[in-house]
Amino acid sequence: MTERNEEKSIVFHINAPVQAVIGQVKNSNSPFSSPSSSSTDQVHEEVEPEGTEPKDATAEDNASLTDYNVEADPSSDLTDDYHLLRNLDYSFELMDDNDDGSSEQEQLDTANVSGNASIDNTFEMNQYHQDSWKVKEVDVLFQLKKIREKSLKLKPKTLSDLRLLSISDIYLFSLDKSESVIEYIDFYSTDDLDSSDEEEYIRKKINEDLDIQGALVEINANIIAWSHALSKINVATTNWFDIQETTLPFLNDARANNNKIEMIAANTLHRLALNFCYGAPDVKLEDSFVHNIVSVVFESVFHSDLLLSHQWANGCLAGTKRKVASSLGTLFKPDFVVFMQHRQDRYGLAVSEIKSPCNANSNNVIESDRVKMGREMKWMLNDLLKKGVHDPVVGGILLEGYKMKTYKMDLRYPQVYRMIQLSSVTLFDHLQGASMFPSILSNILQIKGIIRKTAIRAKKRALAKSDGEPRTFSPPLSYMSTRHCVLQRVNNSKKQKKDTD
Repeated sequence: MTERNEEKSIVFHINAPVQAVIGQVKNSNSPFSSPSSSSTDQVHEEVEPEGTEPKDATAEDNASLTDYNVEADPSSDLTDDYHLLRNLDYSFELMDDNDDGSSEQEQLDTANVSGNASIDNTFEMNQYHQDSWKVKEVDVLFQLKKIREKSLKLKPKTLSDLRLLSISDIYLFSLDKSESVIEYIDFYSTDDLDSSDEEEYIRKKINEDLDIQGALVEINANIIAWSHALSKINVATTNWFDIQETTLPFLNDARANNNKIEMIAANTLHRLALNFCYGAPDVKLEDSFVHNIVSVVFESVFHSDLLLSHQWANGCLAGTKRKVASSLGTLFKPDFVVFMQHRQDRYGLAVSEIKSPCNANSNNVIESDRVKMGREMKWMLNDLLKKGVHDPVVGGILLEGYKMKTYKMDLRYPQVYRMIQLSSVTLFDHLQGASMFPSILSNILQIKGIIRKTAIRAKKRALAKSDGEPRTFSPPLSYMSTRHCVLQRVNNSKKQKKDTD
C-alpha cells in the first residue's frame, strides 16, 4: 500500500454573494446516517493524482485567454448561468473526499478488525466501461480534460456552472446546446473533419452514448384524460368537497385497471387537486412550496416502491465521515434523498435540490444548486462503487421554482462523471395547468426507473456482504476521482491583510 499523497489546495480570489440554503425537515423513522457512522463495508482506495494542478493564472495569463474576457465576449461560457454579479471576495479551494485525517492503511486495518466482508481488489471489466471514448478522429476524453485544464486557468469570477463542475471532474451533457459541455469540444482538431455533416454525426454519436431516452415511461391515455379533466375545473365555482367528485373516480378506475402507474397518477392528481381547489397554494417559503406541491409528486412516485426509501432532511449523505463533512460544510446535505436500506447499510440513489419560486431567480448565490447537486451525485456514485455495487447510476432532480430538470450520472470512462440532463419541464402553479402533469410524471418516473436498477444491484451486494462474499468493482476503483472544488468566502481580516501587503 503506498503512502498517502496529500492534496494541495488551489486558492483563487473571486467576487460572489452568499448562498442561503434552506431545506425542509420532515420527521422520519429512518433518519439520515450520522456523519460519525459509516458502513464498514466501504473500501478506502486512494486514487493517485493525475499530476500537479495548474497554478493560479497571473493577470497576463488571463489577459491572453480569449474566452475569459467578460467585456469582450460575455457569452463565452455558453451556459445560461453566467455569473456577472459576484461582488464579494471568495476563495476557490480544491479538496479531497478521502482527507479524513487518517491514513489509508489505518482505514483498512479498522475495517478488517471489525469482522466485515473481506476486500477483493479485483474488478470486472465489461463492454459498458471503456478506457477511451473516440468518435471518428475526435478523442472525447482528451477534449474533456482540456476543458477542465482551461477552467482552472480562468478567473473564478467568470466561471459558469459547467466549468465549475468540470474542475471536480463532472461534465454536464444536455441536448440543449447552451447547457452542454459538447459545445466546448473541438470537432476540427484534425484536417479530415471539414464537413458540417461530419460534425453533426459526431454530436449524434455522443448523444446516443448518453442514452437520454433510457427508462423513459410512456403515459397512457387515461392519465392524459384525467389531467385534461382537472384543467377544465373552475376553482371559482367549486370547493374541497365538489372537486373530489372529479378525482375519486380516477382512483377507482386505476384500481379497477390494476395499473400501478395509473394508481400513482390518480393519487397524485387527487392530492394536488385538493391543494389547488381554492386557487394557487402558498409557496413563498421553501417549506410551503415543498409541502403543497413538490412532496405530493415525489412521495407518490418513490413511496410506492418497497425497495426505495426517501427522506426530507438536511442530514449528511450516507458515507460522509465527520471530519470530511466538517471540511465540506453543506456540500453533501441535499433537500431530498432516495436510498436503499438494508439493515444498517444505506445506499444513496438520488438527490434533489429545491428553491421556492420566490428565491428561484435570486442573484444572491455563490454557486448554484446545480453545482451543489452535481457534487452530491458524484459522492453517491463513489460511495456505491466503493461498497461494491456494480455499474451504479444515480439520479438528481433540480427544482428552481416551478422549473424542474432531471439528471442522471454515470462513470463509464476514467475520471469522467457524466452529469446528463434528461428533461426540463415546468410545474403548474394553478389547476388549469394540470394538463402538464403527464410530462412531469413521465420525467420523475424515468429517474425512478434508472435508480431502481442501481437499487437492485445494491440489494444484491448487501445480501452478498451478509454471506461474507468479497467485493469486486465495476468499473475499477482507478476510474474514481475524489477531488471537489468549492467556492468559499474569504475572511474580511484576511482580505484586509492581503490589501495592505
